[in-house]
Amino acid sequence: KSTVLFFQEGPCKVHIFEQDFNEFAKKLRKKYEDSAGTSIEAFPDKKEDRPVVFICHAGEDKDYAVSLYEKMGQAGFAPWLDKENLQGGDQWNEVIKKAIKKEIDYFLVLQSKTLADKIEGYVNKEIVEARERQKEFRFGIRFIIPVKIEDCRLLEVLDDLQTIDLTDETGVDRLVQTIRRDFMKRGKR
Repeated sequence: KSTVLFFQEGPCKVHIFEQDFNEFAKKLRKKYEDSAGTSIEAFPDKKEDRPVVFICHAGEDKDYAVSLYEKMGQAGFAPWLDKENLQGGDQWNEVIKKAIKKEIDYFLVLQSKTLADKIEGYVNKEIVEARERQKEFRFGIRFIIPVKIEDCRLLEVLDDLQTIDLTDETGVDRLVQTIRRDFMKRGKR
């Protein structure tokens, strides 16, 4: 038997158990699944077991990007968003470039009126970097996934890729399923 300390969220609740650690872990898992209604299997522990999903957006669409970031995390993915992943002192240009070139599995482009009207801006540079990375993938493997967040014209540079419409209520579910199916196809999960 071991002493197990369990810290519960809320007003400073600490529980001390004298029992086998594996037995405690089983009970905790069961309690979590019963209360949350979701199997822990849906939330892999290791980052490499989860698709890393970069969210490319115009600055004006940051609120939508944050909302999508949260939904991707809830789906068990490892979302990547400048506001969340960049730290103070980071050379943000280099960190973003490295993420796009080497670290992410999917590159979502939030298509909006604002983005469609941007003639120049860093967001366009991110899309160019992603198009270059797309060339490294075998035919039929997704990397760039355009998503429409409002009624707007779509970017010409992405017109060869099918866009997922997030303006209807099933859009996010379709996006999640698309990424899950493709990630399994890659053999990463």
